[in-house]
Amino acid sequence: LDIAGTEMYGLFEAIVFVESNRTQTFAQRSFLRLHHADTMKQLFGTNRIQIRAYADERDRSRGLNREHIQRAEVLKGWQELGMQPEDIAILGD
Repeated sequence: LDIAGTEMYGLFEAIVFVESNRTQTFAQRSFLRLHHADTMKQLFGTNRIQIRAYADERDRSRGLNREHIQRAEVLKGWQELGMQPEDIAILGD
């Protein structure tokens, strides 16, 4: 993220990160950035940052379906941050 923050510093009005407690192969992992919003604000040069936790232990949330559900969380964050139809969004991994 340091490199991305340096390359994209100040480019975004708002940023949403979704962090999961599981990998795509459903292996358990710890949240690494969930409580580091202040660091992310400094890194990316915006005060409008959401870091959303995603934890879903149901079978339906495995594999690529899990990725799809997490991307939907990004869309919810954008809406909460006031994104409008004319705004440009970048969605990436």
